[in-house]
Amino acid sequence: MRLHDVDDIIFVPSAPMMKLKAAFWNRHNSQDIVEESAITKGYILSSLRDEGQKRLLEAHWGNKGFQDWLLNKEEVRDRIEYMFDLAMNEAEAILRNPEANMNAKVSLIKHMSELANKLPEKTSADKFIDAEISKMDPQRLDAYIKSKTRALKGTS
Repeated sequence: MRLHDVDDIIFVPSAPMMKLKAAFWNRHNSQDIVEESAITKGYILSSLRDEGQKRLLEAHWGNKGFQDWLLNKEEVRDRIEYMFDLAMNEAEAILRNPEANMNAKVSLIKHMSELANKLPEKTSADKFIDAEISKMDPQRLDAYIKSKTRALKGTS
């Protein structure tokens, strides 16, 4: 395979193309006029406000891979999943490396435990009734004591 053949296999968008895609999907999602399966070049052109993006769309619409890339609404989710897989592989390599910094390993284990919901829930500090009692006014304190006295008399 020749190096220039790679462009025929993998479509790599430019920064302006990524902006075009973001502008289109942001506008489309806020309007939801057309079913995603029925999106056409004309619809995309009509939804773009920037003339430069319109020219860019016209110039690249026929390029192999451009339409598939542009119409792939799930690309961001796909990329996030891919990057998460890479991160997991790197995390595993760090944990398996006997020469890796121990503090880095401990930190990594803590983060992984949080991601996997393996850490126990943080509990709030225990409440002590005397903290509430010290804030009571005399009438409320008297009512509280009487209620607790009745409760104690009823248990004997």
